[in-house]
Amino acid sequence: MTAVYEWIADLFLATVAALAAAGAVYVGLSGPIRILALLPIVLFLPGYAIVSALYPEGMPRLRSRSVRALNRAELDDPTGVSYRRIGPTERVVLALALSLVVLPMTAYALHFTPFGIATLPLVAILSGLTVLFSILAAVRRGFVAADERFTVGSLLPSGMFAGLGGGTYSLLFVASLLVLAASAGVAGLASPAQDQFTETYLVTEQNGNVTTENVGETARNGGTVQLAITNQEGQDVSYTTVVQLEQVQNGQVTNAERVDSFSTAVAAGQTERTPYQVEQSGGDNSRLAFLVYKGDPPSDPSRDNAYRVVHVWLSSPNGQQALAAPSSSGAV
Repeated sequence: MTAVYEWIADLFLATVAALAAAGAVYVGLSGPIRILALLPIVLFLPGYAIVSALYPEGMPRLRSRSVRALNRAELDDPTGVSYRRIGPTERVVLALALSLVVLPMTAYALHFTPFGIATLPLVAILSGLTVLFSILAAVRRGFVAADERFTVGSLLPSGMFAGLGGGTYSLLFVASLLVLAASAGVAGLASPAQDQFTETYLVTEQNGNVTTENVGETARNGGTVQLAITNQEGQDVSYTTVVQLEQVQNGQVTNAERVDSFSTAVAAGQTERTPYQVEQSGGDNSRLAFLVYKGDPPSDPSRDNAYRVVHVWLSSPNGQQALAAPSSSGAV
């Protein structure tokens, strides 16, 4: 009879490593420590937990298992139990392969959520999956007979590569998978940072509904417009907005006057709208610009150094009102 720690030790370590990875991202660790904490959750842990839940049985003791034995499984074991068992090498290979599948599928699903593709929610979901399937695996192993239950001892090097018939080829095969998994993992963790952004746009509220229509008319008539800021940076951000009145000739700002400023704190994945009462009128070719900065603005705020810019025309050369498109990639 095996001790409890022998058949749950690997699941316990997987759970601890998954929680450590989530904690490293949450507290903002960086450098080599962050990489060491994240590599297991990207390359191995989710797939290992899933495989453990699917295959709670271990290989029979004192029995060699080769590729030929798989072809004779029906003769050796008419009940088909052999088909529900995998060796240590297959377990590692499947864990790597499933982890490579889970990572992009999770990132793709996050794309359609308010959180966006960011490191924190990605690692949180991978960690949650690892913990969930580790618990399920522990429960399933508990219902398996002690002499047939998988134990962490079967992953030791002495029997690690027996299943594929040749230690050298098995090592090369697993090493190749590790290189592939590492490449995919680095790409998966790097891409969310590239996709982080802040979106700004102007809206009005009419009959209880928020809309981008009639923003120009509302501003021209001295009404209230709202600056909406959507934070997809992956962390909470405090923004400062500088409002300036601009005179424009031939597409160039000929004069800019700072008229107001305000701060807005926006949680990750959330949108905040700040009302602004328009009291300015600048005559022909004038517009009201909202320069958005992360944190404090510089001493000389301008369109060139703003993180995001959105504007509304108070007048235009042909007398028609115009509104800048939502900004998500810089000054417009």
